[in-house]
Amino acid sequence: MHLLTVTIGAASNLPEDAIVNTFHFEGGSGLTGPDYENLQDMIADFYLGTPTGESYGISNMIPSAAINGTMTYKIYDLDDPKPRAPVFEEQVDGVTGWGTGPSLPTEVALVMSMHAAPTSGEIQARRRNRIYLGPLVTATVSSGLVQSVYLDRIAAAARDMLQASNASVTWTWSIWSPTNSEGYPVTGGWVDNAFDTQRRRGISATTRQLWNGSTP
Repeated sequence: MHLLTVTIGAASNLPEDAIVNTFHFEGGSGLTGPDYENLQDMIADFYLGTPTGESYGISNMIPSAAINGTMTYKIYDLDDPKPRAPVFEEQVDGVTGWGTGPSLPTEVALVMSMHAAPTSGEIQARRRNRIYLGPLVTATVSSGLVQSVYLDRIAAAARDMLQASNASVTWTWSIWSPTNSEGYPVTGGWVDNAFDTQRRRGISATTRQLWNGSTP
């Protein structure tokens, strides 16, 4: 089993403000550089591509004002002993195609959940995972919830990546259960229209307004 992290650099250029998501893929053994590059391309298409049947992709809902245009991919082999060194690492600078609107608070995110096929006698929670997509442009909001067009784009991007995984001779998009030490192929998932919060993605305050009985 392989773990891939994709990191989008924050506008502050501070590592602690970066946006990180994690995916798991079963890839077997004997892998080489081109195999890892193919996996990187699969994730890049998920974020930056335009899904089939859609006008825009996921990157269009991420505001350019909140990020620095850098994407870093790291792949780890979970069979390696800890602490693990990445078997592949690539930083791509100057990535374009991000949204142009104003940003919601950077800790606001959309949750994309994924699951494997249910099996009797197995705890299904161990066959599910999720990622947090963000930061987000203000246009994603309608009456306090996520506009359906953005849910459609995320679901379509996930569908396209699942189809690419199913067609791949090397990689299988998977759910990894640390409890079971076992991976399960992803078969589907969902995106809710309620926003979520990743507090660690929030920007630190730059000023503090004091008050008391006579001020301000």
